[in-house]
Amino acid sequence: IEDYNQAISLDSNDAVFYVNRANTKNNSNAYEEAMKDYNRAIELDPNYANAYANRGYIKDAKNDIDGALKDYSKAIDLDPNDAGSYNNRSFLLFRIGKIEDALIDANISIEKDAKNDFAYDTRGQIYMAIGRNEDALVDFNRALSLNANYIEGLDSRAKCYRKLAETEQDSAKKADLIAKAEADEKKAESLKKEEES
Repeated sequence: IEDYNQAISLDSNDAVFYVNRANTKNNSNAYEEAMKDYNRAIELDPNYANAYANRGYIKDAKNDIDGALKDYSKAIDLDPNDAGSYNNRSFLLFRIGKIEDALIDANISIEKDAKNDFAYDTRGQIYMAIGRNEDALVDFNRALSLNANYIEGLDSRAKCYRKLAETEQDSAKKADLIAKAEADEKKAESLKKEEES
């Protein structure tokens, strides 16, 4: 942060410096300070897509749903190839029950960046919510093939295995699904403990 402070003191009209400093603050959960920097970057450069995308993320974290949607949408308008903004908007739309719109954004996000583990996890959660558990499992497997230590992906896949087990009639297959769920849960828990230490 000190380097960004120095850069801003030398040139206080460069939006990039504010966004970079805000990203650092955002990563350390200093949301209020990060928000000020994103706002300043947008004042300096109203067409800075990344500033809107990241400010939207903070608004989302603070439960400012309308503000987050506006910022994600503005980021997409300014940079239609930004897979991350589509995914973030998709997940937010999913959480507020706009499932069809969420699925459209998730598909676009994956189309823009087929190596985005978060996007596959988001779409998998949407599929699970509408009862397409087999499709969800395909997406969770894809997310984990891209990042085997993706904790949220492991949690999501474990839930999917359990949902599939609920309707499985074959006792051996049911036991296998439950065992896979337990393995994912165990790995996710282990990774969480590693992060905390």
